Parts: sequence; structure tokens; C-alpha cells
Amino acid sequence: MANNYLKFLKLAVLFSACIVSANGLCRPQLPKYNFDLERFLGSWKIILTGFTGVPPPSAQVEECVIYNFTKTDSPDTLGYGYQHKVNGSWLVTNEGYAIVMDLEMPSIFDIRANRGSYITSVIHTDYDSMLLLSACRDDEEQYYIGSRQETLEPVPMTILSDLMAGFGNLTETRPIFHQGINCIPPVSA
Repeated sequence: MANNYLKFLKLAVLFSACIVSANGLCRPQLPKYNFDLERFLGSWKIILTGFTGVPPPSAQVEECVIYNFTKTDSPDTLGYGYQHKVNGSWLVTNEGYAIVMDLEMPSIFDIRANRGSYITSVIHTDYDSMLLLSACRDDEEQYYIGSRQETLEPVPMTILSDLMAGFGNLTETRPIFHQGINCIPPVSA
């Protein structure tokens, strides 16, 4: 048990050093310990986004943000898909892959897709209903609260929002709507 804790601590310190030295701006958060990658796979509806830098223009209304993680033939690579609506129109699906950075700490991935590369950490999840992610690239640091459903119960939402707010330097948070709108993308999206 103590040996696993030391391994976790060592990986967390290494992870922190890598991100800070890579871009000097993102502050890493501790990833989930004892992460079960198999249980994490599938679709997650993102219901709140937090920004630490300059967020995208607020005139953009994001709806139906869905992340999808799938298994591939490689133990250290996941399939990754991202789809969403902006101002009522479906945007092109962002597809790529997520490289698990260390199989002993599989809650940290490098997501590579047509929008660029993000170091992403699963900070918290219960695998069935709630998720808190951090994503970091250059001068962008974002946090995402997600759920398997279109909404999250008030108590878990408060817990995850408080966790996200505790990371400090949030300049803005934005809800992402799923309820009462068509969140099934067209086949060509």
C-alpha cells in the first residue's frame, strides 16, 4: 500500500514538472488515483466549462458537448471524439486519439485531435454519473464537469463546482445545455 502511494506521489511530481516546463503557464492538478480506464470509457456529456485564461467569445452558445472515449487495439491509446453545437448548428466532429501517458497512472492523457494537443487529467469521477477533467495547452487551462446524463444532481454538481473553483484563477464558467434540445448529431457531423 505504501509502495503504491509513493509511486503515485512520484508520478504526480513528474507530471507537474512536465507540464510546467512544457508551457510554463498551466498548473497541473492531481489526477485520480486508482483510476479504472475500462469503466471510464464511453460518452460523457459536458455540462459546465471553467476557463482560467481568455475564454472563447461569449456570443458563442455551446450546446450538446459530448466527449467519447473508446478502446483501441493498443493498451496506451484510446479513441477520442468530440462533438457539439455552437449557436444551434453542429460543428464538425473533432476526432483523434488519447495517449495514456503512463499505464500505471492511466488518468492522464495527451489528447491529439484536429484542434490540437491537450494534456488532460481526470481529476475525479465515479464512472457512472460525474466527471471532473482538466485540460491544458499553451496558455489555455480549462476544466470540465461532465455526466453520463444530460444533467447532474445538485449535490454532485456542487461538489465538483467547489473542487473546480478551488483550483483558483477561474476567469469564467459557462453552462452547456443538453436538455430540451436535439442533441443527436446528424450522420454527417
